[in-house]
Amino acid sequence: MKRLMTALIGIALISPMAYAKRGHHKAKHEEIFKQLDLSEKQRTELKALRENNKDNMKSLKEQKKKFRKEMNEAMASDASESQLRTLHNEITRLKNKIKDTRFEKMLSIRKILTQEQRVKFFKLKQEMKKNKRKGY
Repeated sequence: MKRLMTALIGIALISPMAYAKRGHHKAKHEEIFKQLDLSEKQRTELKALRENNKDNMKSLKEQKKKFRKEMNEAMASDASESQLRTLHNEITRLKNKIKDTRFEKMLSIRKILTQEQRVKFFKLKQEMKKNKRKGY
């Protein structure tokens, strides 16, 4: 009983932190877009791009998570190498699809921005990555 309570308290404390971190990530991107001085048309196009992409990415990530779970269960079971390779190939396919989708989104963002905004956007993204590695 004591372990259950400790686990529940841990989950209750960690969940809001994970949620806040995601919100912080979104806020960082919003800050970048504010610094670009976007026109109303650009804001609308970027918002539409984000909305169109969101459901697709969510679906891909959920599928990848499902196959990872299946892979973990299969590794612990007596599944054949063929079954494991099939799961591995599916996970790899989904990872590549996610990378391709992100790349296509970046190309779409690039089309929406002016040359000056592109330069500033990619500079700000690099700074954001650098700060992320430092733990800020």
